[in-house]
Amino acid sequence: MIRLLYILLSITVVIPVSAQDSLLLRDYTFIKQRDPWLNSPNAAALTRYDYQNMAQAELSLGGERGGFTNYYGSDDITHLNAGVESFYRFSPSTVFFGGMSYENASGRHMAGSAFINPERRPFDLVEDSLTNQGTKHLDTYHLTGGFGCTVANGFSVGMKLDFTAANYAKYKDLRHQNKLMDLQVTAGIYAPVTSWLGMGAHYQYHRNTESITFGTYGTSDKVYKTLVSYANFTGHLEQFGQEGYTDKSREMPLVTDYNGLGVQSSFLIPHFSFLIYYDYSHGSGYYGRKSPYTITYTEHHTDRHQFHVQVAHQISRTSTHRLDLAIDLETLQNDANTYRELQNASGATYYAYYTPVKTANKQWQDYRLAYTLQLGIREAMPTWTIEAAMNWMKRKQTAYIFPYYRRQNLHNTEGTLAVSRNIIANKGVWTVSLFGSYLKGSGAPYEDLTFQTPSDKQTVPPSMDAYLYREYLYLTAAQFSIGGNVKYAFVFPATRLKTYAKVSLAHRKANETNMYSNGQNRTQATLAIGCEF
Repeated sequence: MIRLLYILLSITVVIPVSAQDSLLLRDYTFIKQRDPWLNSPNAAALTRYDYQNMAQAELSLGGERGGFTNYYGSDDITHLNAGVESFYRFSPSTVFFGGMSYENASGRHMAGSAFINPERRPFDLVEDSLTNQGTKHLDTYHLTGGFGCTVANGFSVGMKLDFTAANYAKYKDLRHQNKLMDLQVTAGIYAPVTSWLGMGAHYQYHRNTESITFGTYGTSDKVYKTLVSYANFTGHLEQFGQEGYTDKSREMPLVTDYNGLGVQSSFLIPHFSFLIYYDYSHGSGYYGRKSPYTITYTEHHTDRHQFHVQVAHQISRTSTHRLDLAIDLETLQNDANTYRELQNASGATYYAYYTPVKTANKQWQDYRLAYTLQLGIREAMPTWTIEAAMNWMKRKQTAYIFPYYRRQNLHNTEGTLAVSRNIIANKGVWTVSLFGSYLKGSGAPYEDLTFQTPSDKQTVPPSMDAYLYREYLYLTAAQFSIGGNVKYAFVFPATRLKTYAKVSLAHRKANETNMYSNGQNRTQATLAIGCEF
């Protein structure tokens, strides 16, 4: 990879910069990021889009190999992605944004969680054995669209829809089939109060549903058990059958509904621009079926705060500095319902519910501070882009199984650096990028405690230590990553398409291991083709 980059640089540096088709000097990502309002949840601010209509389409094929992954990941996964998105000014007062994508992923040797992504879930369903690993397949469909329309004197209204659907399946017992639906609808307003002050606000409704059906192939005497992990891989064990969280007779949905509000403000002073926005959302949901004749096993509620500040400084017409601070805070509580099975006068079974029992408290804190320098901007493409960032993660989780409880408090810090160079050649543009990162974490894998001395009839809750220590290693081990990509863009003959091909390589290595580790290395390679128009 290093030799290839050296050869490309050697060839292109000596080529004189000639007059280029302006199409080659447009970069979709740069255009999208130069006004932070365009990336905010508030679609009303789309009216700020001040560039010509533009779209990007890409098709990529990639693979990841290596055992250094989280407990629910695969050491051998292949993925195919196709997507397109665009900005389109329909009229002087109306701007549309839209996009769609499809991802096909297939991973081998997978077990762990039954959820597509168990992170930030109220609980997890974890296989109680390491011997049932199999192939899992995921199809993800994503559609997003929004518009902003100026009503009068710059005052704008807008709406945005973001919809994701996914199908997920495991092809070895204990099998599961998942159906995911994620819907976000946002309505907002934006007003340029003065020539130097802009303000906006939005409301967002978000619904996330992931339904799971468990089953086995044919008949077998083998017993399958699942750990219902409240947090930190402890909770209660459940045997697969006709009842419980893994009831094979019905589809079991995990549902969360969110309602949120956000406010944004931007202001200008000579050579500087500021954007500040804050989002708050409250969510509540359940696992099971909301019916008097079926069981709702758990109920949960969550609160999330997101804060973002961006300061941009324009050094000259061809150079800019940008500083971003992002804070993301979330708390979640999960409760297990207590219930009793009863029969009515006609003999039908129904369930009476009593005071729920708290099973988990979870907190996540994510902080990011990033500095971006862009130099030699021509048209809408920088010659150099340099980004340095620091990321901090804190996670605190406690599982309750009275009189026992298990808590975990993890931290990690990651530093990243990325450098990208656009080189203009006679008939195209080469882009060479290099990046690296280093992460180190701290905290104990777990701490088991009791509220009071257990009786001789109370047993210690089960624990899935293999996945506990595998996740702990993934989140806290000292590790570094390096990578790069090479991209060549040109105007496709007889068209107005900026066509490109890109190859990317990345490698991550952990400097630590434990007895449950699946490996210390992971390599990713991706080949992509696309166009901008």
